[in-house]
Amino acid sequence: MNSTYKTSNKRAAGGRAIVAGILVAGGLFSQTLLAQQSYTFTNCTATGNTGPTQSMVNAAYASTNLNGSVTIGAQQGIQQFTIPISGAYKIEAYGAQGYGAGGVGGRGAYMSGEFNFTAGQVLKILVGQQGELPANSSYNAQYGGGGGSFVTDGSNVPFVVAGGGGANWSSAFSTISDAPVTTSGNNSGGVGSTTSAGGASGAGGGTANSADGGGGITGNGSGTSAGQAYVNGGLGGFTTYGIGGFGGGGGTSSFNNRRAAGGGGYSGGGAAEGVTTGFPEAGGGGSYNAGVNQVNTAGINLSHGKVIISELCNMAASAVSNPICIGSAVTLTTNATGTISWSSGGSTSSISVSPSVTTTYTVTGGGTGTNVCTATRVVTVVVQPLPVISAVVNPTLICVGGTATVSAAGASSYTWSSSSTGSNTTLNPSVNTTYTVSGSSIYGCINSNTFMVKVNTNTMGITASTPSVCAGDPVTLNATGVVSCTWTSGSYFLNLTVNPTNNSVYTASGRDANYCLLSSSVSVSVKPKPVVFASADRNLICKGESATITAVGATSYNWGSLGTGSVIVVTLPVDITYTYMVTGTDSNGCTDTALVSVNVNRCLGINESSKLTNVKVMPNPAHDNLVISSESDIISEITLSDVTGRVLLEKSLNSNEDRINMSEFANGVYWIKVRSGSASNVIKVVKE
Repeated sequence: MNSTYKTSNKRAAGGRAIVAGILVAGGLFSQTLLAQQSYTFTNCTATGNTGPTQSMVNAAYASTNLNGSVTIGAQQGIQQFTIPISGAYKIEAYGAQGYGAGGVGGRGAYMSGEFNFTAGQVLKILVGQQGELPANSSYNAQYGGGGGSFVTDGSNVPFVVAGGGGANWSSAFSTISDAPVTTSGNNSGGVGSTTSAGGASGAGGGTANSADGGGGITGNGSGTSAGQAYVNGGLGGFTTYGIGGFGGGGGTSSFNNRRAAGGGGYSGGGAAEGVTTGFPEAGGGGSYNAGVNQVNTAGINLSHGKVIISELCNMAASAVSNPICIGSAVTLTTNATGTISWSSGGSTSSISVSPSVTTTYTVTGGGTGTNVCTATRVVTVVVQPLPVISAVVNPTLICVGGTATVSAAGASSYTWSSSSTGSNTTLNPSVNTTYTVSGSSIYGCINSNTFMVKVNTNTMGITASTPSVCAGDPVTLNATGVVSCTWTSGSYFLNLTVNPTNNSVYTASGRDANYCLLSSSVSVSVKPKPVVFASADRNLICKGESATITAVGATSYNWGSLGTGSVIVVTLPVDITYTYMVTGTDSNGCTDTALVSVNVNRCLGINESSKLTNVKVMPNPAHDNLVISSESDIISEITLSDVTGRVLLEKSLNSNEDRINMSEFANGVYWIKVRSGSASNVIKVVKE
């Protein structure tokens, strides 16, 4: 159709006039729409197995609000309608009645649902027609099934389908022949009948000999005169013996016996054949509803089918974002006018809610336009949980300079506070550090987890027994905080003794109980030692004479039992060599020693002119008793002196043998002088 149709403005009582442009085949159609209008689609006087033509449609709707707005497409009888205004609509569909004895053929179903459509959206509408007797009344033993009524989109995706009733020979209405509200067609039945099964999942119904099944939305019925599928044009079965209604009603192909054909619908009804006296009941076609606020009733219509599309109170409600994450807020909006009431307590066109679980909110208000209307809409806010984020640190403790790998789980993507991404990251803090990982679920919900990478805080220390020593003196170094260590000198002991002669730094490395490598150093300052010298004014003197000994090089001196000071005077009673040791200490407390010797000459006189030669001292070295003996001389005197010349023991006797208990004296070197008359001898003895 290439014509442009125009109508004058019409206004229903209390309605509003809305002018909308509707694109139809061949041009732009201008139409006046009334507020909350209803559009009723009929069979447009068509009967039998085929639907109305374009001329029949034009004539039928000429005085209605559908004038000029309905076209017949490539498939005869299927009406096309373009949605004029975006909004909510109610679709009501009635399936056609099947033919029956006494006018009690199976009744068509009623299906009602609400949908949201956009302006310009094309709907395809097939209005079901009643089953009929053939024109030759002599074949009145065969009845055709009623057609289903269909409303789909342009791609044959169904919105609402109301099944048609099956043919019925009974004198009373039958639930078998009535169209159900289920998607499957009814199975046929009846006393003395040959029965068949109804279709399912959009398929056609079965045949019973010469009685044929109704068509479904995608599958033809079974039999030579079966109803056709909606997608194939929806023709009813047709023979001269029985006619199925447009919309997939089944027909009959023979006049022998009594036959009842199945109704058309979403799935076709099954056919039935009886004997001469039987009452076959064909099954009604199945129904379908994809809308909200459904009202579905089985077996209600006793005529041709019809479809009513009503503009609802044009009110909508929605969520700005949906779904949301738990803990988030979402704004709900509505275009309602007048008094607005939300189930959550709000009274404005926009409210904010923060549900913790998936929640349905209801809003009531007035629709747009001047016509008074009130509607209720629902908005379901789907709440998605936050992901549960875990973070596993490996190892749990790192050494300074080491790294830890952290693995996150529980989300689909991750962001780390260290600026990395992905489910794994590598971290190398120098101290205990807390990090955060954030994870996002597939729904965009974000949660986080904090974790700590622990760093080994153990330290290694080295202590010195003294921080300052005199040159060459020992210092003990002790490594702490490690279980093993290695010194730069190569020693592997935790303790090390050194004898520094200069200022020194000692370093060691070792591993602690966590097997971390540590190191440490210690400094030892070294003080120089004094250089002490000692000298005697006389290196050779006679027995009984004195010698003066002087020490230099230090600030203080110690001569042992001989006293302190830089100068001492000694008188030497025994003709031996005397050695003296002095210890000098400087201002730093460092010491040095020096030795000096004085030789004593016997300086023999008249009475002391010979040496005693046959004296024995045994044992030597001595431990306890020391035996002094002479084989030929009588010993008159024994004198015991230490190395300094100090007399420790003097004995007078008149014997050739004597004993000295050396256990009373300290280990060391001693001198024993043995005298017999004018002769004497000095013998060196070692005490051990």
